[in-house]
Amino acid sequence: MGMCFEDNHVFICIYIALRKYSAPLNFVTFCHISGFSIFFPLNLILCSATFCCDYSCKLCSGMLDARRVLNHKVKLGLGTDVAGGYSPSMLDAVRRTLDTSKALTIQDPQYQTLTFEEVFRLATLGGSQALSLDEHTGNFQVGKDFDALRVNTAIAGGPIDLINHGEGPKVLLEKFLNLGDDRNIAEVYVAGKRVVPFVETT
Repeated sequence: MGMCFEDNHVFICIYIALRKYSAPLNFVTFCHISGFSIFFPLNLILCSATFCCDYSCKLCSGMLDARRVLNHKVKLGLGTDVAGGYSPSMLDAVRRTLDTSKALTIQDPQYQTLTFEEVFRLATLGGSQALSLDEHTGNFQVGKDFDALRVNTAIAGGPIDLINHGEGPKVLLEKFLNLGDDRNIAEVYVAGKRVVPFVETT
């Protein structure tokens, strides 16, 4: 459900009522919302939000202050919104979220810009928490489904330059998030099953 309201308490009352009869609600294309009085009931009624930065920027809906949302303990994940955005890629969503956070820092130098680690979390565990799937997926905690990408940052002809071959995992992750594309994705696993490259069973 799209939401681009500021200082509007009416919809909060509606969702408090709906929450009695439904699973936790997720606000999609969550853009901007102000006031502790708004954030508090969102957290209290176990609502979550999905920020589709691509869509929000394209339609000039606004720039989400993700830091503020997280500080108010509202569950937040990233979405690609392929219907209104430019790309279905979660890498694109990560980059545009980082850009939005940096744009907010340009407006206010005191603003605490999101780190790439924080945005990576929003794209993985944050998304599963927003959809109430974090008991099953979102990270590599023992007992959860094995949903993963095997990334090869050194693929021949790929977009990533490895200047120092002794670079650690953190640097390689940052390079992948900033520069990587589907050429770097060697394998995809869903619930422990390899789905890319696809192998037919005999």
